[in-house]
Amino acid sequence: MASVFDRTLRSLQGERSSGSIVGIAAVGLLLAIWLAWFVSAELPVYAMSAEARLEVERAVHEVAADAAGRIIEARAQVGQEVAVGDVLFELDAQLERRRLDEETARGEALLREIESLRVALATETQGLADARAASGSATEEARSRYQAEVAAADLAEEEAKRSARLHEQGLMSEMELRRAEAQARERRAQADAQRQAVTRFDSEKLRDGRDRQVRMDQIEREIAELEGSVETSAAAARRLAEEIERRQIRSPAAGRLGEVAKVRSGSVVAAGDHLATVIPSAELKVVAGFPPSDALARVRRGQTAQMRLDGFPWTEFGSLPAEVSRVSGEARDGKLWIDCSVAPAADSAIPLQHGMPGILVVEIERVSPAEMVLRAAGRAVTASSSAGREGSG
Repeated sequence: MASVFDRTLRSLQGERSSGSIVGIAAVGLLLAIWLAWFVSAELPVYAMSAEARLEVERAVHEVAADAAGRIIEARAQVGQEVAVGDVLFELDAQLERRRLDEETARGEALLREIESLRVALATETQGLADARAASGSATEEARSRYQAEVAAADLAEEEAKRSARLHEQGLMSEMELRRAEAQARERRAQADAQRQAVTRFDSEKLRDGRDRQVRMDQIEREIAELEGSVETSAAAARRLAEEIERRQIRSPAAGRLGEVAKVRSGSVVAAGDHLATVIPSAELKVVAGFPPSDALARVRRGQTAQMRLDGFPWTEFGSLPAEVSRVSGEARDGKLWIDCSVAPAADSAIPLQHGMPGILVVEIERVSPAEMVLRAAGRAVTASSSAGREGSG
């Protein structure tokens, strides 16, 4: 009986020894695996921004009132898609339109008057040309008649002289001499009358030409004055048209209305009042500000990142994938600013819009757990040394 019990004890001791060896081997293997992981594994290290927001690649356009006035129509709505030049708000321009109609009618009346004066000027010009042509022919005819009368008078005087010589010789009677002398005087008188007619005709022609030229000059001055009035009226009409256009508040760019002021028909706005914001149709980017100590020389172009949006918990909606595209060279407003391109998933449930805030997480490097522990220990030693110096001081 005793021998059987001894054999049982020895069997149990052998099994216990072999189990301990297996356990020790398993623990050693696990320790070796963990040690290998601790030394050679690479874990991501992240930098987290102080603030971040989504923005469009192109600048957002502000829509403001160019002139003061009362809104008669407000067409803008938040989220509305608009094209360049679409009328978003219309201000009352009834007075300007009425004045524009008056200036337009005045300009048309002036143009009609100018046209009438130009017809009169053309008539006077043609009349002067016709009068000069007619007077030229008449003058030549009068001069020819004058020359003929002078020749006839000269001939009559020669006849009278010859009759006087014949009378002295007793070959011609006194009556015939007197008749010849009377005829010579009559011919000379006719020649003198014709000369005076030529002179009078020249004077009348000159006076008529001067009168016509005076009338033509007067018409030209009136036309010039009216043309000046037309230019003034046209300039006034252009100013009124520009004023009316200024009261048509249009979209400066194509895109979507991200913000619209709370105005309605009848509201009064002042020049420069902000009325809406047009977000251009462009790709979105992330603009994030990091503490310089966390990001300077650590965040670089090409690094992967994730945008966690406020209002959309990343545990439920996920993060927005991003990639660092630009890093500013120096801090501004106490932050290092970084731009990231984004590539949202096609099935993303997040309605991405300009201005959405959140946090940007950037993977800055990959290090082993051992290196992470050493860095933590180093920071702890540095912190304790600094605290000791401050305490001794």
